Amino acid sequence: LAEMQNRSNLPNQRGHTPISSPKTELVKKTKTKPIQEFNRSTYMAGVFAYQREDYQTALSKFLSLNLQEAPKKTVENILYWTADAYQQTGQYENALQLLNKISITGTLRIDDALVQKGLLHRKMGNESLAIIAFSNVVSQHPDSEYFRLAKMELKTTDGHQ
Repeated sequence: LAEMQNRSNLPNQRGHTPISSPKTELVKKTKTKPIQEFNRSTYMAGVFAYQREDYQTALSKFLSLNLQEAPKKTVENILYWTADAYQQTGQYENALQLLNKISITGTLRIDDALVQKGLLHRKMGNESLAIIAFSNVVSQHPDSEYFRLAKMELKTTDGHQ
């Protein structure tokens, strides 16, 4: 191979030194970064930390994961648990950002995320936003396991205004 490479720089029969082709130049300039795989052991370490209420460790583990390579259901769970860990550690704005992401792009935990958004908005003193979140559960997810909770939260709204 080295011998062939050395020959490619020698003049050809007509006395011209070959110029590297554009294709070769493109390959030389483009270096692909290896795709980081979803690390299942880091994920499980995050789950165990979350279950034992070690929210800082759970956040550290979940935030280090490459979610692009994870199954959709797993991604939604990670986002939800990360949002809850943020809430548990007083990082309400970060929690709301993730809950918003789930309620917009999710498929499995939308109703759950909406209830959590409502509870979090109420905790932060944003009663009108809490009502919107609970109302969305009632109107858009009538078969949800959180339907009754959302209706109950709407009934208690009068006491919070």
